[in-house]
Amino acid sequence: MFTEGSLEQLRSLGFQVLYFPYMTLVAAFAEGGLDIAFDEKTPDADFQTCVRRIEAASRSRKQQIERHLIEANLSEIVRFMHALDRRLKRLVERIVIIPLYGRVNEFVAMEDAIRFLDEHRVYEGTAG
Repeated sequence: MFTEGSLEQLRSLGFQVLYFPYMTLVAAFAEGGLDIAFDEKTPDADFQTCVRRIEAASRSRKQQIERHLIEANLSEIVRFMHALDRRLKRLVERIVIIPLYGRVNEFVAMEDAIRFLDEHRVYEGTAG
């Protein structure tokens, strides 16, 4: 488990953190019939047995756990995805290519800018 202080430190360094509280994990797996409530004193053998049970769980049981996790943490997931979307969208808003001799050329897609550079004539009015 992370402390609130450690999560805040990550955030202060510019990380976007999607954190599922321990109890939401325990509850989701319990709904799927799996007890994952462990601590530092849990013997490795007990932990390994639990891992095997999770790996052997049916697809429908895993989907049930997934749905529970999403529902229990939906507001955090939405907040994370919104922050991720904002970050990715602001990386490149437009690409401006201004040849030394010519006009301004603006693009919103990297592929279009690359195509322009590949097809652009070195001198305007020439074929090459």
